[in-house]
Amino acid sequence: MKSSLKDILSTILCDVVAAQYEANDYSQSLADQYEALTGKKYGKIPQVKFSDVELELRFVTDGMEPIEDPENSAILVDIDAKTLASMPAECVQTLRLKVTPRATEKGNE
Repeated sequence: MKSSLKDILSTILCDVVAAQYEANDYSQSLADQYEALTGKKYGKIPQVKFSDVELELRFVTDGMEPIEDPENSAILVDIDAKTLASMPAECVQTLRLKVTPRATEKGNE
């Protein structure tokens, strides 16, 4: 199944942010349960902070999607494991990313 490379990367980055949020939300719920059971505040609630996320994306591509507007064109890729296994090694592209999340204040991006 072919997908847009930018859609795949966007989904991965959104999932990293969502994972951090869900982990912090879970920590908060554990602290709330502790307070409900003991009547005491938990104190400083542990939070998940990703320092770096490294990933390797392997894919094959057959070129650009034909779109009238070049600003919105997309590279179509296939990341299916069976497809990649069936391709000669020289046809498989590898993209390595290192994502370092950082907080910014609104207006100071």
